[in-house]
Amino acid sequence: HPNRDEDTLSLVDVLEAKAVSKLLAEFPRLRDQLAGEIPAGDTIEEVLRSPHFHQALFEFEKMIATRDGQAILLSFGIDVSDLRAQPRGKGFLKAFLLYLQEKSKEMMEDEEEEKMQ
Repeated sequence: HPNRDEDTLSLVDVLEAKAVSKLLAEFPRLRDQLAGEIPAGDTIEEVLRSPHFHQALFEFEKMIATRDGQAILLSFGIDVSDLRAQPRGKGFLKAFLLYLQEKSKEMMEDEEEEKMQ
């Protein structure tokens, strides 16, 4: 992304293939679900490194920074309406990732509770 300024951080910068694979190792059920959705013969890491995936992340990131995009996310139970930083800026992305981190903690707690039952 040669035209980006220093204050812009993208999901491509954050969702590095090895780091995501390591994270998915902690969520085997999610990893298995994702593996079932990728093209036969590809690995999750290959998909995460692909130009098509990077373009999709770029478009997703643009979408979540809009009011309409936030309404779409809300329809999936993801409320980012309080993330009022400059679109596509570090502040918005950081707040979005912190929100997802909190949701992932809840997911992990739910999985632990299911294992105990």
